[in-house]
Amino acid sequence: GRIYERTGQLEKAAAEFERFVAENPNDPLTPDLYYNMAVIYSGFKSYTKAIRSYEKFYETSKKANRVEAIYLIGDLYEKRGSLT
Repeated sequence: GRIYERTGQLEKAAAEFERFVAENPNDPLTPDLYYNMAVIYSGFKSYTKAIRSYEKFYETSKKANRVEAIYLIGDLYEKRGSLT
C-alpha cells in the first residue's frame, strides 16, 4: 500500500490499506493506515468514506493527536453540506 501511495496510485493505496486493516485490526500500523485512507478519500471527495476512516483512526489510535480527527470530521461534514 505504501508503494502505491508514494507513486501516486492513491486508489490502489487506499484499497490495500483497507485490506490490511480488515485483516490486521490489532496491528500497530492500523490507526495510521485509517488516517492515510481518510486523507486519500478526502482528496477524492469521498467524504463518507473519509469520515468513516477518521472515526476508525480516532477509535484505534493511542496518539495524542487523535483529537485532530474530530475537527477533520466536522470539516468534512461541512464540505459535504450536512452538519446533522
